[in-house]
Amino acid sequence: LKVYQQDDVKKLLLTLQNRYQVNVNLIIWSAWAARKGWEYSPDQVEYLSSALQDFDELVVDRLREIRRYLEVPHDGYSSSDMGKLRREVLDLELKAEKVVQRRLASLAMEIAPEQRSLEVEDAEEIAVNHFLHLGSSLENPLRLADSVRSKTPTVLFRRFLDLSATEKPA
Repeated sequence: LKVYQQDDVKKLLLTLQNRYQVNVNLIIWSAWAARKGWEYSPDQVEYLSSALQDFDELVVDRLREIRRYLEVPHDGYSSSDMGKLRREVLDLELKAEKVVQRRLASLAMEIAPEQRSLEVEDAEEIAVNHFLHLGSSLENPLRLADSVRSKTPTVLFRRFLDLSATEKPA
C-alpha cells in the first residue's frame, strides 16, 4: 500500500491495468517477491495469475466497471445519490482487491521457491521475468491516446521498479 500510494506509481500501475489488463496486485507481487529473493518459474507465475483470473474478472473488474459508470452524470439521477452509490461500490471494489491479495499471498507461499539473497540488478531482472509471465493481455494492448503512447508494458514495469525501489532485496 505504501508503494501504491505514491502518485507516480499509482498512475503507472493504473496505466498497466487499464491499457494491458494486468492485475495490479500481481504487478506489485512481481517486484516484491523478487526483492525478497524468490524467483518463481514461468509456470508458477502463470499458475498464480490464472488462479486469480476468474475472481478478478467476475468480481473486481465488474465492480470497477460499475464504479466507472457511476462517475459520469446520468439524466434523471441525482448526482448526490450517484456519488454515494459510487463510494459504496468503491468500498466493495477495494474489499474485493484485498480478497485477491490474500489469495495471492496464500498461493505464493504454498509454492514459494527457496529464498535467496540477490543483488538489486538480479532482483530487478527476476521481477521483469515474473511480470512477463502474468498473462497474454500484455500482447493485446488497448489503443489509448494518453501520455504513455507506445511504451511497452515491460518499459512501464521497469519504470515501476525504479519508482518503487524502497525495499531492498533480502
